[in-house]
Amino acid sequence: MIRRPPRSTPKPSSAASDVYKRQILDGSKSYDPDGEIVSWSWISETGIALGDRPVIKVRLSRGTHSFSLSVVDNKGAKSISKMTVRVV
Repeated sequence: MIRRPPRSTPKPSSAASDVYKRQILDGSKSYDPDGEIVSWSWISETGIALGDRPVIKVRLSRGTHSFSLSVVDNKGAKSISKMTVRVV
């Protein structure tokens, strides 16, 4: 049997704030074609762990920011996707 890894599918969503923008990082559309996702891990461009849920909120200053979403399925397979958010 071939084990298929999960698919992480991050996407941003934002709301305006004074100096920072609140950003929702949404990995809830991530899926596993032959099992279920058992863990999520959001990592900032500087390597800081931001959260372990499918959807997290962050505050970002102006500029370009990169994030990684890592998901692991119930068979131990892992998938990592990267995304970039630009705040103007």
